[in-house]
Formats: sequence, C-alpha cells, structure tokens
Amino acid sequence: MENALTILLVEDNKTDAVLIEEMIHDADAHGSSDRNYELVHKELLCDALKYLAENAVDVILLDLSLPDSKGLDTVKKMGEREKNVPIIVLTGLDDEATAIQALQHSVQDYLNKNRTDSTLLHRSIKYSIERFNNIREKERLITELKEALDNIKTLSGLLPICANCKNIRNDDGYWIQVESYLKSHSALDFTHSICPDCVKKLYPEFSRNKKVEGEKRRHPRKTVSFPALVGSHGLEDKALLQTALVVDISLGGLQILIPSTYEFKKQGDGDASRMTITFALPETKKPFTIECVPQRVFRSDKETKIGASLVDADVEMYQNLQNYLTSSMSA
Repeated sequence: MENALTILLVEDNKTDAVLIEEMIHDADAHGSSDRNYELVHKELLCDALKYLAENAVDVILLDLSLPDSKGLDTVKKMGEREKNVPIIVLTGLDDEATAIQALQHSVQDYLNKNRTDSTLLHRSIKYSIERFNNIREKERLITELKEALDNIKTLSGLLPICANCKNIRNDDGYWIQVESYLKSHSALDFTHSICPDCVKKLYPEFSRNKKVEGEKRRHPRKTVSFPALVGSHGLEDKALLQTALVVDISLGGLQILIPSTYEFKKQGDGDASRMTITFALPETKKPFTIECVPQRVFRSDKETKIGASLVDADVEMYQNLQNYLTSSMSA
C-alpha cells in the first residue's frame, strides 16, 4: 500500500487485537483519512521475530504478556532483534510497573490497554516515531563526532629539531624531514613549491631577470598551450580520461582549461581530491604524468579553468620543467 504506515501488532488476545485495529483505522482520531495504515498482526513473539527478519515496519505495538514470552524478556528479545524501529509497549493494569521499567530498554512509550482510546493511540504512534528518529539522529551525530575526534592527531611536548638543517628526531631516534614527521603525526598533506628566497639562492638567473621581478610572482611562469589528459588520482579506466589544455605553467603549479561538460568532483579526503595531468614539454617530446591538487576552479558556459599546485613531483620531471622555464625566460 503506497504511503502506508506499517504497524506490527504483537498481541495474543484476539479481542484486544480487534479493538486496537479499529482504533488504528479510526480516521477521525488522527485527523485525516489521507494517511493509510497497514496492520500486521502476530500472536506470538517468535512469529513476530520471523516476520521482522524478512519485512520492514514503521512501528511495533508489543504486548508484554504473550504465550511464548512475558515481561521485560519480551522487550529485550524484541529490542535485540529490531533496533531500527520504535517500540510501544501494551500493558494491562497489573503490568504498569514492568512497562515503566521497559522504558529503560529503548521503548518509546507504553499504553494501558484498558485506558487507551483512538486519539491516545495515534498520538503515541506519532510521537514515538518522531522521538525515535530524533534519538537516532543524535546518536549518528555523536558517532560522527567521536570518529572525527579519533582522527585528530595532536602534537604536544618537546620536539627535538636540528638547529641547522631543521630535521626532526622521531620517537625511534632517527632524524627525518619536518614534512615527514608532521604527516605521520597529523592529518596534514603537503604540496611542494619554492619560496622567493630559495629561488634567489638556487636559481639566481631567475632572481636577476627583470621580467620575473616585474611580474612579482613567486615562481617563474610561462603562458603556454599544451594538449593534456586529465584524470582522477589512481584512475584505472583510461576511457574516462578528459582532454584538456595547459595554458599556464610554473615551478609550483599550472592552469588547465577543460570543456564545460567535464564535472570535477572531490571523491573524499586526502589523495582522492588529487588529479593527474599528462602532457609533454616541447623540448623533450616525452610525455610525463604529474599529480596536482586543485586550488581554484572557475566555471563558465564554455569551459572550466582549474588552477592546481604540484604534489610530489619526481626529480626528472622537475628538472625538465626547470630547464624549460629557464630557457624560455632567457630567450
């Protein structure tokens, strides 16, 4: 039945079951006849558990006095089997103390069958479902928060660092690079480039070049037009590679143009947000693949422009890029 609220009634007393069914289908009690109710009736707890193993319901009305189970054991068995559905306990006059104890076992409400009418029953069903959903959402948020806190790695205390090379001594007594230490003790990921001071020290020809100084850029850059292939990090299906055009390149990164039909999406954290770009420099004619992290994405009706920084560039590729930029700037 479309848009129907499925109710599982576990009740061995046929007279009580008929009365509850009439109250459930009483349209005046819940204020509208638009909402449909589908009632499934089981007289034994074992039959109800078998039904739940193969079928989904929205709420369970559970009698505490069944032929095959009584009292809190009934609630515990039902709660162990079905954790994703709110349970409302049905009780007689002599069972109210037990019913109150049942509220401590994830039961959302309890109703005395001798004092329940259609309005009270429908209100209990409605509020029990809402309360149960709110509790589940709260539990989900708490779980996500705990997982996030578990993933946070905090650095504290004294950290041995070399006054000259700035390497750090790890817990095993070995001296390692700062980025290696931070990456293993935090959620940081690194992109590599060269700062202006190091450019002057390592590549003095760049620092003396008036064109570069005039542009006030951190890295030598060049406007180019290289055909390229773009894909996601770790992409195995070559058919999913996207053609692109490299339009600007430097020691720190590049810009590419991709047709507007391409939809760049982050697929998760860490390496999943990286992209691979394959192209060839004019001097080498040898294609190589680099990994990049998108920093800026600009979309228009015709194309998408992505500015990306280089990640873990290999030595050969970096040297080729340096030689190309050096020769182009001195030309």
